[in-house]
Formats: sequence, C-alpha cells, structure tokens
Amino acid sequence: MTDAKLADHEWWGWFWTTIEHAAFVALIVALAIEFAALKLAEPHKKAVEDSKDLQIAELNNETARLREQAAPRELTPSQRTEIAKLLSGYAGRDVVVSTHPIDIEAMRLASQIMKALDGAKIAYKDSRGSLAVPAQDMKFGVEVSAPSNEKDREFAQAIANALDVSTRGKLSVRFLPEWHPPYVVIFVGIKPIPETE
Repeated sequence: MTDAKLADHEWWGWFWTTIEHAAFVALIVALAIEFAALKLAEPHKKAVEDSKDLQIAELNNETARLREQAAPRELTPSQRTEIAKLLSGYAGRDVVVSTHPIDIEAMRLASQIMKALDGAKIAYKDSRGSLAVPAQDMKFGVEVSAPSNEKDREFAQAIANALDVSTRGKLSVRFLPEWHPPYVVIFVGIKPIPETE
C-alpha cells in the first residue's frame, strides 16, 4: 500500500473514531440531561397528580352527597324495630297514615312506617294518597298531629320522637301542636329539598 493510501485510511479512521467518541459523549450528555429532567419534573408532576386526586375526591364526595339527596327516604329493618320498641307502650292505640296523591316516594316511606306500627301493635288507617291539596299547600317532611286532648298529644309526640330518634333526624319529622285533627295523624309529605350553600 502506498503512503498516500495509508495516510488516507489513517485520516478516515481518525475521522470516524472522532465521530464515534463525539456521539458517545453526546449520548452521555443526553442521558444526564434526561435524568436531571426527570428529577426536576418529579415534584411538578406530583403536584399536578395531587391536584387531580383532590379534584376527583371532591367530585366523588359531591356525587355521594347528590346521590344521598336523590335517594328515597326509607326505614331500615333495624330502624323499624327501634320505632316499634319506642312505641310499644302505646299498643292498642290507632292512628291515620296519609300522603299526598301520586307521591310514590312518600307512599313507600308511609308503608315502612306502617310496618313499624305493626311491630308496636298500633292500629292504623291507611289513607295514603288521599290528601289532595293545591300545590302551594304541599307539605314537606313527616308531620305528626293530634286532637287537643293530652293523651292523644302525648301519643303523637311519642310517634314524632320515635321517628326522629330512630333515623337520627334524617326524616325531617315535626310534631304540630297547633293543628288539631279529630284523630292522631302521621302525614308523610314530599321529601324536603336540602338547603344549598
């Protein structure tokens, strides 16, 4: 091989070796930059993920709250048993259970109240759907009222207390001392609309 060809091969060998070394150094620098970028980006990504998790938790809580508001009122079997025990001293008494017409949710709750009354051996007249009133007079929650005599008023107050205590105040029960029907009445009205914040 001639000296010129040998010099040419040496030059090309040096050239590609330099390229190889430069590429290796560039690769090392790029990996170092990538590692640094990962470390520097980590707290920012965590802050974004934490924010998203918080938003998801808030939305889940709001969804649960709205589901609870939309869910029908009900008495669990244990609540019905508790009501029956609380009213067992009034066995043999009688009461009227009433609702607005076409309020299926209230009629369902009234049925559950009647089951609790059965457990307490309290007779009832089923008047569900019998009270037709104008829209402006629609009643909300559960109202208990009685004639003006003390014995019936005590009975009505006991019913209101039993419904309120057994449900931990979730039924919106009111005893109406100022209203005096001819008999003790449990009126299951429309489910109250919760206060908005």
